[in-house]
Amino acid sequence: METGASWLADGVKEIERITRSAMIVEPKIMNLPLEKPGTYAIFTPGPAGQPINVDVRTAGPLWHNERLEDPKQLIAFITSLGERGVKPEDGAVYISQSAVTYVYNFEDRRHRATCPLIMSVPWKWLSVDQKPLSQRDLIRLLRITFDGSLPTDSNLISLIRTVKWKSDGTVESDVQRGREALGRQIIREVSGIANFPEEFTLDVQVFENVKQDVRVRVALELLPDVERFEVTPFPTQIHNGMAETLTWLQSDIAQTKVPTFIGAVRGGE
Repeated sequence: METGASWLADGVKEIERITRSAMIVEPKIMNLPLEKPGTYAIFTPGPAGQPINVDVRTAGPLWHNERLEDPKQLIAFITSLGERGVKPEDGAVYISQSAVTYVYNFEDRRHRATCPLIMSVPWKWLSVDQKPLSQRDLIRLLRITFDGSLPTDSNLISLIRTVKWKSDGTVESDVQRGREALGRQIIREVSGIANFPEEFTLDVQVFENVKQDVRVRVALELLPDVERFEVTPFPTQIHNGMAETLTWLQSDIAQTKVPTFIGAVRGGE
């Protein structure tokens, strides 16, 4: 087994190599295989050409790693730490797409309280490419999966119910919106679409345990040749919705006065 001293030397060499190649300037935290449990080192690269500072420290008392149900519970937990003699501001909060994590100590990041973020069923559906839907499946999707997501005054489901597909195997034509030319063998005609929308909006929660909606613009395409509907979020809508939710979480957690960052926690593993 390597000694603590040799491990430190190897660590310094590795940080120097990384620093020269990538110009990394932030500290890197590593647990050390020293005889004394709970010892860790902070490697801080200096300016170009300067040596790396190595600060070996001993972690504080072992904390239980907590798991909370939702961000509100995590905020309450962080707030309660002050009553138990712990300074919440000594730690930090990291918000990723899978979890919100509070580390008790910004440098020794092994001891944490975590709230997993559970992606909602509607958001999962919007986030992946979907096959075109039959009329029945689209109505079911909007009624059940996206229950409460359409504007209260929306008549979209009623309009979808009125669409009727017709087939004519002998006529060839080229008509905008109502009819579509598809070749000599078959022409599909759609009736009931005089007021049919080309897009609509959905108000959706990104995460089941974060009660915050984002609005998503969705394109609605008619595919007469296969008698299907295609539902596709406009470009950037999914990225923007996720970013909006994470930023909202960051703002909400800021009330704890703890430094809060968007990104996954690193170090201390």
